[in-house]
Amino acid sequence: RLQLINSRIQVITGDASQPDWWDGNLFDKILLDVPCSASGIVRRHPDIVFLRKQQDIVRLVEAQRAILENVWMMLKNGGTLLYLTCSIFPEEGEEQITRFVMDHPNALRLEAPGQLLPSEHHDGFFYGLLKKHQP
Repeated sequence: RLQLINSRIQVITGDASQPDWWDGNLFDKILLDVPCSASGIVRRHPDIVFLRKQQDIVRLVEAQRAILENVWMMLKNGGTLLYLTCSIFPEEGEEQITRFVMDHPNALRLEAPGQLLPSEHHDGFFYGLLKKHQP
């Protein structure tokens, strides 16, 4: 569908919270769609408002942080990581990426859409783009 010619794209799926599947080969690019509260899709799934509890958010933020830490070690120097979540809560998006960059001198935040709030045409999302470099 992307009409890429002579591309060497390999899709690998695995549980990033348990990276024992990883063979040690570093990745050029990582698309990280983390588990989240799904607060950005309430427009289509209004039951989320009643199903989510504050302790769910705390648990999800911790899981997101651990997953981001795990996959960061799998990224080549010069590689990029796109972190995305269908949450509109800052602690799952903006605060998560800001904290990660502060804690990792080899993480450079690149320009990306950031927070997209839900509208009648699309769900809410957060996008954070990171580049790994030598500190």
